[in-house]
Amino acid sequence: MRCVRRALISAFGVLSFVAAAQGSGVLVPSDGSPPIAVQSQRVTIAFDDGLARTTVRQTFVNPNARTLEAIYTFPVPESAAMVGLTLEVAGQRMEGVLADRRTARRTYRKLVERAIDPALLEQLDRAKFRLSVFPVAPNVPTVVELTWIDVVPLRDGVFRYVHPLADSSTPSTTTHDFTLQLDATSSATIHAIDCDLEGTSTTLVDAHRARASFERTGVTLNRDVSITIGVGSELPSVRLRVFRPTSGDPYFAAIVTPPPLSAAAVIPRDVTVLIDVSGSMRGEKIEQAKAAAHAVLDTLGSRDRARVVTFSDVLTRSGDLARATPEHLAALRAFVDAARDDGGTALGDAIVEACATPTEPGRSPLVVALTDGIPTIGEQRPEAIVGAAARAGERGARVFTFGVGDDVDAALLDGGAAATGAASESLRLHGEIRSRIASFAARTRAPAMTQLRVSIDGKPVDDVLPRPSCDLHFGEQAIVVG
Repeated sequence: MRCVRRALISAFGVLSFVAAAQGSGVLVPSDGSPPIAVQSQRVTIAFDDGLARTTVRQTFVNPNARTLEAIYTFPVPESAAMVGLTLEVAGQRMEGVLADRRTARRTYRKLVERAIDPALLEQLDRAKFRLSVFPVAPNVPTVVELTWIDVVPLRDGVFRYVHPLADSSTPSTTTHDFTLQLDATSSATIHAIDCDLEGTSTTLVDAHRARASFERTGVTLNRDVSITIGVGSELPSVRLRVFRPTSGDPYFAAIVTPPPLSAAAVIPRDVTVLIDVSGSMRGEKIEQAKAAAHAVLDTLGSRDRARVVTFSDVLTRSGDLARATPEHLAALRAFVDAARDDGGTALGDAIVEACATPTEPGRSPLVVALTDGIPTIGEQRPEAIVGAAARAGERGARVFTFGVGDDVDAALLDGGAAATGAASESLRLHGEIRSRIASFAARTRAPAMTQLRVSIDGKPVDDVLPRPSCDLHFGEQAIVVG
């Protein structure tokens, strides 16, 4: 038997959740035997200007006298990219390779039947994976090592890295050690680092480096770990990194950090709130969308203008954009409360119309779409909807999409937002709304620069990402690669 084998990774499609899989920190035998507790869990994070590379190494020991097949589910941040899987069984090491879901599962079953050591990693949803493992041998270590990369945005001068642990109603406790270490570097000055896990040691190594470390025996894995890194300086900073691969063109990453926000930098916004009131929104979804709309209205200042448009089979408008006076805001709130859910989903028509609104110099046009679904009435072509958003983006408009519930058309919502340099988020049922909306409000009230572009010696740079050109907001960072 070779010392290095290949594991199968399937990351395409959404699978139904397996009831026996308890969640993070627990390896569950497929035959219904009690979960196998985590012996040790070791987490290392390399954090560099908002790019976090996380490696989790977990060790299990099967206390049963027989060899088992087992399932392990674990959470990752929604925006993370899985880049590594290694499984060690009785000293034999298996490395992950990518395969489509159907091929991977078929091959996995054949290998199990032949008693050959496979592992199958499957994506359950945007934030959860399931690992099928065979064999889990008795009384010898089974080690799972996972690595993912995630971009942690700078918000109000603070990076907030969250390591997911709380994913089970029956959390496990490590029988031996739990360790976590984060090493951070930043082009802007680091002035603070803090962790909400009691007993964590935090150190400012120098002006641009910091560390957080934790080590303890018998830790219950029942809540997420949050580490905050405060950065900033009175002057803007630009950090340029150049990479020269052995083959192909050289490339660069430019990290731009603005100074702190000043009151004079706040510019007025023109906000159009789109609320899906189709039949599929009935129940908690419509209440969640209305609550989010109220939260958006609560963020408006006296210089902002606003309107609300509800859509089902048809579009219903509160009126034209008007100054956010107490009277006008009261009228908009009443309009939101009076909306009733029924009919199809004219999402495409709503976005196209909102994006066609003329823009005025000195004002920031924003569209906030709250919806759960796929357009079923009117304009339904994704390329036309995203194209309308892209044209609005060229005029400086930004389309922020909030998917309500767990069954949204993520591709359309992400595409519409990305086409304008904005962001798409999910508002989970029973989840926090106001913090998500507050984050949106903070990052849209005062752009430091819009349509950020990069040139070298006055010449444009090839293959610049992101597309379209991004905005730079006070208290945040912009990263441009070319």
